[in-house]
Amino acid sequence: MGKKYDVMYIEGPGDIVESFCRWSNKEDLLTETSRTYSGQLFDFCSEKKLKAYIVSFHHKKRVKVTSNFYVENRPKTIFGKGVLYHLSQIVYGLKIVVLAVRHRPKYLDVTSGVTYWFMLSPLNLFGIKIVPHMHNCLWPPGFPPTGLIRQVLSKLDGWFFRRIATMSICVSPAIQQQIELVAGEGSRPVYQFRPLFYRKDFASTPLPIPHNEKPFKIVFAGRVERNKGVFDLLEIAEQLKDEDMIIEINGDGGALEELIQVSEHKGLNDIVTINGNLERPQLLKAYASAHIVIVPTRSDFDEGLAKVAVEAILLNRPVICSSVVPAVDVLHGAVVSVAADQIEGYAQCIRKLMFDEDYYLSLCQSCEPLKEQFLDGSTGLSPLLGKILDF
Repeated sequence: MGKKYDVMYIEGPGDIVESFCRWSNKEDLLTETSRTYSGQLFDFCSEKKLKAYIVSFHHKKRVKVTSNFYVENRPKTIFGKGVLYHLSQIVYGLKIVVLAVRHRPKYLDVTSGVTYWFMLSPLNLFGIKIVPHMHNCLWPPGFPPTGLIRQVLSKLDGWFFRRIATMSICVSPAIQQQIELVAGEGSRPVYQFRPLFYRKDFASTPLPIPHNEKPFKIVFAGRVERNKGVFDLLEIAEQLKDEDMIIEINGDGGALEELIQVSEHKGLNDIVTINGNLERPQLLKAYASAHIVIVPTRSDFDEGLAKVAVEAILLNRPVICSSVVPAVDVLHGAVVSVAADQIEGYAQCIRKLMFDEDYYLSLCQSCEPLKEQFLDGSTGLSPLLGKILDF
């Protein structure tokens, strides 16, 4: 048996070693506008003087070891799609189980998407307390699981949250409701936390763009993938091409080249600007140049809180969100919800914001009272862990 750790934390595809090195040097990750969850986890472990084993499945294998931290990128092999994808999740889950049994942490904290939750159930036999960190919904709100495999996985999730997890933590009311729904009677405790942002980034928050300033600018930021709604943005632009408006798309992803080609083919380059990935200073400037920010996630994606929406309200910019984005519940008053996948609904909403100045200004004014929960630190991951973990 290896060295015993107080906490083992398993995260998704981010470069956890790079995050740890920058945290150790008190540097920021310039690709992030928020404080990373891993950085908050490092804060918690450091403050409590805990020994921690931290893992991500970033593709570049790396290890960093200090007196209290063992930090490792442990790549996950994806065998393919369909059945092969499910096999990938199961195999990686088995690796986590073996790792946890070897090192016997008091708590195993695992973020959503790393593996199937039921794969971790054998660790109960070893007295390891399992705490899921739910950053994403179990299913897109309003679109419950269909198909045999998804329904079986949902049933297994319910059993895990009811019988195996010591407790669960999540980033929005919508995710908490889904956990409690699948778990049913006897659900283990569920707690919420919020993403945190650097106050200094928003110390000189720009005033909203004057409503009558033209063109009316709509900004998207995020992964450029079909299920994030980026191709819907092109259809929205086609419907609004006779209006004095522009759409700016910021981000990188597997669909970037195709999106550029489709936009050019549709003749939209005059009203749609497609940029690559932006570092924090440039991204904040992009938000500040917008009248509104849009998060058009499609109904086939299990969205998280959508930090883009939070970043927008921190800059006094209203947000149009798909109905499957959990930020709608957290940012009530500054967000307009549109039924997922409904192009006409987005177009109508944008027109209303373009031509109804009072409505636009009321959304801008609603941003201010929502900000502090994301800035003062009290609702973040580190203070929540301090309250609920027994150290």
